[in-house]
Amino acid sequence: MHRGYYLPSAATPPSLVELRAVVRAVAPLETYASTSRNGVRSRSWGAVRVGCSFAVESCVAVLSAAKAKERGGGGLGVAIPGEPSAPRAKGPGAKKAAAAAAAAADDAPATFVTLTPDPDRFAATTPTFFPNNVESVVNTRASAANSERRGKLVREVTVQYNLCNEPWLKYGAAAVADRGFKKSEWTAARLRRETLFLESHAHRYELSFEGDPEAVDDEGKGLASEDAYRFARCVAPKSLTETTRLGVPLPPSELADVKTGLKWSDVTFGAGSVVVKGQEVKVVRLQFMART
Repeated sequence: MHRGYYLPSAATPPSLVELRAVVRAVAPLETYASTSRNGVRSRSWGAVRVGCSFAVESCVAVLSAAKAKERGGGGLGVAIPGEPSAPRAKGPGAKKAAAAAAAAADDAPATFVTLTPDPDRFAATTPTFFPNNVESVVNTRASAANSERRGKLVREVTVQYNLCNEPWLKYGAAAVADRGFKKSEWTAARLRRETLFLESHAHRYELSFEGDPEAVDDEGKGLASEDAYRFARCVAPKSLTETTRLGVPLPPSELADVKTGLKWSDVTFGAGSVVVKGQEVKVVRLQFMART
């Protein structure tokens, strides 16, 4: 992420199966200066006399071949050589065509895309700040003696690792807020296309659209009668590969404490929690995943 091979976003590319990186152990440097690249800030370290450092030599994205062909790279910002993007099916047979494409994706061999590093690949976003004296830092004699840092402001971390040790976004109101004035960009409408996964420090939760996302009126707009949502706790957190295999949203066998038939007004997003029908759930990170 820091070198610019790949940076996770709020929505996981649907064709992405996994990322494979080749990491080499190298001799440590005398000091390590803090740098900010692609929205990720590294820590500064000094007087490292034992151990080793690690250098990322290469990174490869493993894509589902059928889905990568359909989506032209799956949202990674790269195109699959020799494979033109296939148009999406529309009309009464769209659901059957999507099911057939999903079956083909499971049987098709994986496609490997070599990623290249770029320190300026991703545009810098406006950071948020919080008091330095509440930041989780590695305390050394030098940092403990440096009282000048106290009371200053530092940039807040926006990428965290989930319960499966995969990068997700830190939970925040901006990540779940409506994206604009178009109804299609509202979070309620976005859940017709994607499923929202949230995590606390111990559990994973799923917020998904429960109605028929393909049901539309004569103008192509989603039917209001289908607006129903489901909130549940995942029995066990699954990796990206396992979640994709099971299907998004997850099947009922993978969920517990299920609340169905929810209206959008039953769900409220707070600064550090989600309230569902009056029950508050503390959350710290999130990820949107495309429906399968």
